[in-house]
Amino acid sequence: MGDNGNGRLRGTWQGYTPDTTDDQARRWFERKYGYPPAQVLRNAGAVLAGPIGGNGHRHPLRRIEAAQREMTPEQARQLALELEEVVR
Repeated sequence: MGDNGNGRLRGTWQGYTPDTTDDQARRWFERKYGYPPAQVLRNAGAVLAGPIGGNGHRHPLRRIEAAQREMTPEQARQLALELEEVVR
């Protein structure tokens, strides 16, 4: 499916380390891009999930980007203070 006939993959793929399971690659890809990968492929050096923008999705949007909203300066300051507490 992702092969263009000369052994090369078409499109852009998300890569993971070889010790990543197929299920982990699928979950992490979907968490990042908001939809499941069309394929998960393995070779000796990597696990590839994708293609990004494939599987019928033209514009890969991360869920976090889709959930962005306007915020007042005071709300931004409060959020920064809360995040600072989490990091400590």
